[in-house]
Amino acid sequence: MITGQGTVSSHVVTYDDPDPYLVVAPDKGTADFSDIANEVSEKSGFWLGDAFASGGSIGYDHRKEGITARGGWECVKLHFAEMGSNVQTDPATVIGVGDMRGMFLETECYKAKLFN
Repeated sequence: MITGQGTVSSHVVTYDDPDPYLVVAPDKGTADFSDIANEVSEKSGFWLGDAFASGGSIGYDHRKEGITARGGWECVKLHFAEMGSNVQTDPATVIGVGDMRGMFLETECYKAKLFN
């Protein structure tokens, strides 16, 4: 958001409507970039004022808060709902791409007992 209007770079192809719940968080090897990303975000006038969930050197522990996984899970629920399915009550077969020790796959997908 810039001055109250959703903006998308001309280099980005979007398929969904704007999703204000998406959160970017540092992970292995990228935590040092938090302050840099926050500075770029602030200079660009983005409404959050920070680009990383941790808030950088003065922020909170995104792993402890689980914000990345929670945000990802909300996106999963939305996409399943758009397909007419309730991911919390309807069985589903899914494929997880990434490290099973990562926040999203580890904490949220394991909670979905209906996932095959």
